[in-house]
Amino acid sequence: MGAHIETAKVKDGALDGRQGMLPLGEIPEKKITPPEVCQRIGLNWMAARELFQRGWITFDPAVLEGMTSAQAAELVFVGSLVAAGCDDAILRQMLAELTPPYSYRMDQVYYDWTARQWQLIPTETNRREMFDHWVDDLVESAQMDKLEHLRGSVDSAIRELRGWMR
Repeated sequence: MGAHIETAKVKDGALDGRQGMLPLGEIPEKKITPPEVCQRIGLNWMAARELFQRGWITFDPAVLEGMTSAQAAELVFVGSLVAAGCDDAILRQMLAELTPPYSYRMDQVYYDWTARQWQLIPTETNRREMFDHWVDDLVESAQMDKLEHLRGSVDSAIRELRGWMR
């Protein structure tokens, strides 16, 4: 795994009081509290406190009234894994290549189970570049049948979209 995954990390102080990095709804008027995050991600409060005691998160949720965006992202990231059933052994494996604090944006990363590593979710620009590269490869390798099939799929999608727009 490269350092590219670090681009999905919420830094301390960045976006404080905003929840753009969290799948938690609109921007609150006040800072979100640890119990509110736990409730929204389905994490038991005692499990959240154990995350700190076991060293999985860098702050004690029991002593905070409000969290920075980085703390909230960290609790959402690690807490969601625990709420989904990950135990210490699985967390150790899944987080081994990442650097604490684990304040990664859930909307920008995914775990590739085959490669056993975290990956960035491709952006639209990345997908477009990959598509263009794929088409170039098909041309270079003279794969006319695949290009014809691709053209048929694109033409069909355009006809369907035009039908919706009428």
